[in-house]
Amino acid sequence: MNIAGVLLVATATFIAFTLEHLPLPEMLFWFQPNWVLLLATLLVVQAPKSFGLWIALPLGLMLDVERATLLGLHVALLVIHVALLQALYRRLLRYHTIQQAGIVFLLVVLHQMLSYWLTWLVQGYAVPVVIWTPAFVSALLWLWLSGLAYAVRRGLHVS
Repeated sequence: MNIAGVLLVATATFIAFTLEHLPLPEMLFWFQPNWVLLLATLLVVQAPKSFGLWIALPLGLMLDVERATLLGLHVALLVIHVALLQALYRRLLRYHTIQQAGIVFLLVVLHQMLSYWLTWLVQGYAVPVVIWTPAFVSALLWLWLSGLAYAVRRGLHVS
């Protein structure tokens, strides 16, 4: 990966963490997508040789610290997410973008459910989690983000 690719990933990570905590009106709060999960998905799908399971550790730790959750919760969730992506990688490339969005929808739903269950297991109680709307919005954003990532990679000649 060249310097343009490193700067692109660093900028995308900064933007994803900024958008993750973007204050939304109360009515739109339930529709906030999971930006960091989308970033991890995009990195693993667009550059599988450069990004693998190791990307889950820094992103997960930063999410744990930023959200003040159990240390390692988001690391475990991102490891499961990236492992599933790597297992489905060859099939995912053959799918159309809309079908890829369906896979992203299912992965975000799985992430939300596992987050709820793991928090409940460890703490004995868990704050109710909205499962469907963030997954739906994330799947819709995948359509836009995958096209944008392809155009940026092609324009910057990043491999």
